[in-house]
Amino acid sequence: MQSAAGSFNFGRVLSGWWWLLERDSARLLPFCAIWVGVSFLSSGIDFSMGLTQGINLLSTSYLVEPFFLAIACGLALDDYGSGINRAAGEASRRYLALLGAYILSMVGIVLGVIFLILPGLALAVFWCVWLPVLIAERKSPLDALRTSFNYVRSNFWPVCGLLAIYTFGMIIVLIFALALNLGSEAGEPGLGLAVDSGIAVITSILGTYLNVAIYRELTVSNGPDVTAFD
Repeated sequence: MQSAAGSFNFGRVLSGWWWLLERDSARLLPFCAIWVGVSFLSSGIDFSMGLTQGINLLSTSYLVEPFFLAIACGLALDDYGSGINRAAGEASRRYLALLGAYILSMVGIVLGVIFLILPGLALAVFWCVWLPVLIAERKSPLDALRTSFNYVRSNFWPVCGLLAIYTFGMIIVLIFALALNLGSEAGEPGLGLAVDSGIAVITSILGTYLNVAIYRELTVSNGPDVTAFD
């Protein structure tokens, strides 16, 4: 059930986010290494095909990322220690739905940003929990986006605040990486691209776990109840 409006607890979500990451740290390390390797390979393919030049609207990573995001989401939602194989199996079975929702959300947000900016940013907030909805509730792509919107709308501003803090933190990390010249130039394969891939994967995992923590907070039935994170 959706939590009542006004019962959203900012601090509890941050605490739950950290609890989930700490709980799954042993499972996330090898998964993260695999994802970085696949991401590096995908970026290398993009470079060889000339897809890294200009505005990057085409990328082989768009075919890979939904699958790995779904595995990360499955791990975060798994309270029984079922392991990565079950999460990967579920991601494989729901791949087309994942890809559809991923594309729909990206197109909607990008169009919103291009035309009026604020609608695109608002959609990014409203749709922030479409992935856990799709995985946990087995929704279709459109239903996952619609359900995410319905869950978030009564708690838009606290969710927006959480995502803004997270985004600001990630921007600081990227600025730091740029200042140290750690990234690659135009996606050229090498150590810089490996660093780029690593940063992208880590931020994706952190973002997915934050979205799952938000989802749990939005769907807990009795308001201030931390059992979702016990």
